[in-house]
Amino acid sequence: MFINADREYTEGRAQNMLRPGHEQKIVATYRAFTNVDAFARVVTAAELAENDFNCNIRRYADNAPPPEPHDVRAHLHGGVPIAELDDAAPLLAQAGIDIDAFFIDRGNGYADWNHDIQTSEGRDAARDAIQHAVAQQNSGSGFDKWWHEAAYPELLALPEKGTLVGLRSELVEDFVSHLEPEGIERFAAAGIAATWWEDSVFDLQAAASRGWNAVLEGWLTTAEATQDDKHAPDLADQIAIRLLAGDALDQRRELATEAARLDAEIKAAEPSGDEDDEDVESKDMVSPDDLKELKAARTKAKKGLKTIDAALLVTSRTALAGMSTEAANDIVIGELSHRIERLLGDHYVSVVRHVIAWHDNLTGKYGVTLRELEAARNDAAARLDKHLQELGYG
Repeated sequence: MFINADREYTEGRAQNMLRPGHEQKIVATYRAFTNVDAFARVVTAAELAENDFNCNIRRYADNAPPPEPHDVRAHLHGGVPIAELDDAAPLLAQAGIDIDAFFIDRGNGYADWNHDIQTSEGRDAARDAIQHAVAQQNSGSGFDKWWHEAAYPELLALPEKGTLVGLRSELVEDFVSHLEPEGIERFAAAGIAATWWEDSVFDLQAAASRGWNAVLEGWLTTAEATQDDKHAPDLADQIAIRLLAGDALDQRRELATEAARLDAEIKAAEPSGDEDDEDVESKDMVSPDDLKELKAARTKAKKGLKTIDAALLVTSRTALAGMSTEAANDIVIGELSHRIERLLGDHYVSVVRHVIAWHDNLTGKYGVTLRELEAARNDAAARLDKHLQELGYG
């Protein structure tokens, strides 16, 4: 078996990296021992002998992208070749796009656009339609079914089982079986689930050994420990604080917004050293008393922020101490659900980007025919000749 995985990586600054999704694709293909287009191929000993036992991987599993097709008739007379639309069927299936909503079949092997791609409004309408189709595809029904029927019961029972053995493969396989019918390519679905597992495995281990309360305790302990690190993330951004001190954070956001607003008003009212008298006069006039009140309000808002920040850890610790096991289960498992939902959302964002790039590419190739380009050229040449004659150079 030849597996050509040299395109399965994420670029990094110092070196490239294999993500869990890449690893999942390689391992799953190896275990299935089956052909995967442009990725893997099972080769007999007889075929190897015919090739003088040449084991160059690309000879058997060539993952080079095919050359960009160009249809001469479409370039001359317009339209989009149906064959190129058929080649994009897997991508369009992931996006939930009905090709008839974007193209009208002429019946002669070519199709016309449903949108006026000659104008920016028409192109924007096509992009909006693509985004809408993908949003409809990402309805979440397959995910919701997987979560409530497979993932949630298993995670809830994890402290009683006390082990993760077999859980990863079970959840990944179930995720693929629930999401593949919605158009997500099976390796992409497996990669999403595998990435989620890698992001959550330490939390899952803690839950298996000590329960979901321990996971929440660990998140809060991490938030407390990082306060001595000057490069630590903002306390309000820590997961434990967000889950345990939500009311305080809502108040903090309101104060932060108010402080920013007051700061902007004060800066707008105070002249800077680089301004001349005319610039100062053009500013909204604020009396010294009003400016003093603004500064006092800003100081009060900033003090309120400091008070809330100083109490966030205490507030969170108090909330955790009074929390029931059931509540901790719901909070932590709910956070794990949000993690994989975000990964799924990122996937659909990528799908939108790829479909729009595909549509723009077709527009660039076949949006204007060579006949139209020739007519535009001849018209421009005629107008130039007329202008030159008017200037006396004819």
